[in-house]
Amino acid sequence: MISIEPDLLRMYHMLKRVITDLGYDYEKEYDASITACVLANSIDIIDPYKIFERLFKKLSNRHILVIGAGPSIYNIDRRLASETYDGVICSDGACRVLRENACLDKTCIWVGDLDGGVDSFEKISNFQNSFSFLHFHGDNYMDIIKISDKIRGFRDKIVFTVQTLPLCPKTILIPGFTDGDRALLLSKLLKPSKISVAGMDLESYYVSMYSKPFLKDIDLITPSKKRKLEWAKRLINMFPYY
Repeated sequence: MISIEPDLLRMYHMLKRVITDLGYDYEKEYDASITACVLANSIDIIDPYKIFERLFKKLSNRHILVIGAGPSIYNIDRRLASETYDGVICSDGACRVLRENACLDKTCIWVGDLDGGVDSFEKISNFQNSFSFLHFHGDNYMDIIKISDKIRGFRDKIVFTVQTLPLCPKTILIPGFTDGDRALLLSKLLKPSKISVAGMDLESYYVSMYSKPFLKDIDLITPSKKRKLEWAKRLINMFPYY
């Protein structure tokens, strides 16, 4: 059995601290976790351990590129042209920068909560060599239910992630609070030989247009987003074995 949650209680307690610090309603987060379990069983998504077995075979001891939605994402075409990657993990709306041929010969993974729009999720999920990690939280779980028919079409290559207990056999907890740090921690979990990053600008005061669908260019981050990025740095450092 592959261990994908080596320190579950520690992850749970840290994410509960983040939820409290940012002022989110824990009851809604709990409801989101319950909803993820119900939906996973309803549409019969694949066992997440089977997804991880496939990903380990494809990406363990390989080179992975992790793409966030920070300003340095605008250099991505040059990065993709100048370096060779075996896998690409992109966070939500940042996946919009990937051209179709980017995933023809490598494994592509979408990690997000649909905050960047449904288009990037569908785009990556439709690629042959792709997987998706859909995150449920208190602000989005009702919206996810509305697109359950779309999700059903990708049930053999999607994983549901949550940020509170309870878990069920078809949901997992990855210790990241933003899509970007969750993507980075996922890449570490796959034990690659090398991780490169683009758009992972945790110290920046700006976000790219790929962060939110309504943004047209680089924009200043909000105070709440800055706070999330501070937690992202802490969570990445707290789980170095990822």
